[in-house]
Amino acid sequence: QLLVWSRLRIDSKGYSLRSWFRRIDLRRDEVEDFLRSEYMRRTLILVKLTKSATKERGLPKPEMPFPCAFGRPADEVFEILLETLPKAEGLGN
Repeated sequence: QLLVWSRLRIDSKGYSLRSWFRRIDLRRDEVEDFLRSEYMRRTLILVKLTKSATKERGLPKPEMPFPCAFGRPADEVFEILLETLPKAEGLGN
């Protein structure tokens, strides 16, 4: 029997990532950016946390893996994640 357990939920509160071995819940105000990285010719998604979130969570650096593609193209998921970030005022349009 195939059980669907992995999922990424994006809502007004933030990001909730659940996989077989890990769960990550991030508030919107904790996320500074999403980044792409290349590892063994595969695109990986990283989340960059704010300085305060990094300190609060006791992490050594602000970037951490965000394995949320679940079989979908990482570039497609990355673009969706970028669209959910608040737009910086005074930049662009």
